[in-house]
Amino acid sequence: MNNRRFSAKNIHQWVKNLPVGHLQLDRQAIPERESSSTIAEMIDALERGAFSHRSPTAAQRINRTLNTLLRTLDDGRPDNWDRFRRSRPPLRSYKAIYFASPRLRALNARERKLALAKAHLSRRAINALEKAHIETIGHLITRAERGIVDLAGLGVFKGLEVIASLDALADAIQTDGSVDWLKFAQLRKFVVLPRTPIAATPREFIREFPRVCEIAIATTLNENAGRVLKTHLLRGTSAYNARTKTGKLLNLSRESIRLHENEIVRALRSAIWDEDYCGCKFRFRREFVAPLLELQECLLQKTSPNLRSSWAAALQESWGVDPQAVSNQEILLLRLLRREARSFQREKDSFVVSQRQLGYTDRCEVILRARGAPMRLRDLNSAIVADSSERNRRKIKLTSALLSGSRRFVPLGRTGYWALREWQDMETHAIPDMTAELLNLPRDL
Repeated sequence: MNNRRFSAKNIHQWVKNLPVGHLQLDRQAIPERESSSTIAEMIDALERGAFSHRSPTAAQRINRTLNTLLRTLDDGRPDNWDRFRRSRPPLRSYKAIYFASPRLRALNARERKLALAKAHLSRRAINALEKAHIETIGHLITRAERGIVDLAGLGVFKGLEVIASLDALADAIQTDGSVDWLKFAQLRKFVVLPRTPIAATPREFIREFPRVCEIAIATTLNENAGRVLKTHLLRGTSAYNARTKTGKLLNLSRESIRLHENEIVRALRSAIWDEDYCGCKFRFRREFVAPLLELQECLLQKTSPNLRSSWAAALQESWGVDPQAVSNQEILLLRLLRREARSFQREKDSFVVSQRQLGYTDRCEVILRARGAPMRLRDLNSAIVADSSERNRRKIKLTSALLSGSRRFVPLGRTGYWALREWQDMETHAIPDMTAELLNLPRDL
């Protein structure tokens, strides 16, 4: 450090106390006990000539880096540390996370307690950090300033992802210590949805929600997930398709449809309800999803056992619309609100019930109860075949034998209709027997 024009005396003490890993030197240029050595100790060691036994290349690199540091921070302001840090190339020679910024120290306590998923970190990065007992943004800031070295399960590129997130977080901190998360997303080059602010009204939400969801899924998941969203979820319950039908349309298996459907709902639900953006390349404006939050609160207050009537009442009360207004997104809304579209479909056509786990006579009982009136045998067979995996209809005689052997059912004379024995005011005698009783004649005449 001969002929140095700048003095280390003017450097702020906070900078001096930082570990030498923040200088982003090569491994051979870092002195022993890297985690405990500070920038101040390195400056003193270089001035004493303690690195004379090292290679000339390493000594020149250290000298050049410290000269840049002293020239940038000679005025004693710690804010200039960010300017020096950004002048250094990203370190890729080994797995390490070193990041410090004076602006991060202004982050308020509420933001420090937020989970790592709030910062859009990938699942792999979060898992690696949690193994090191780093679970909140505040923990990450503190540990990154001290230096996180050889983190198990975190590769070089995921380490750079963490550093990029911390850098954007430092730039997004406001004067009150809170974080402008929309600015954070823009700095990380994530898509802010909707792209332009809109009025936080139900009608604007209904109009924009399908398009916004398509963009969100396209940025985060693969092409097949986007096709499943448009074909299977963005539709009304009246036009609900089973996964098998959707799979034939998209040339995907039923299990693939189910997996794509679940990951779509999981990504959107986490972002909307919990602001959990783990692995997401998009971010919602909070005012945009406000109508959906209001609808959820209104729906939770409905206690009617009829799901469809509760749904219609909640839409009318919260949004001032009927279910027809959301017919192009009804299934997705129901899934996000933890309601099953199939339940609404069964209520609409209540006597066609899916009871694949029940026996044949049990299914007959369920259908009769739902219908609330006697049915002919061939109608019972048709209803069961329409809502089960049985491809071949049972013969009428076999069905009659099964029902006759059960005490739950009773035939209505010789009309071919069957009813439940527990039903009252059901005449089960044959017409000749009824005539004989009315005329008070012996039945064998």
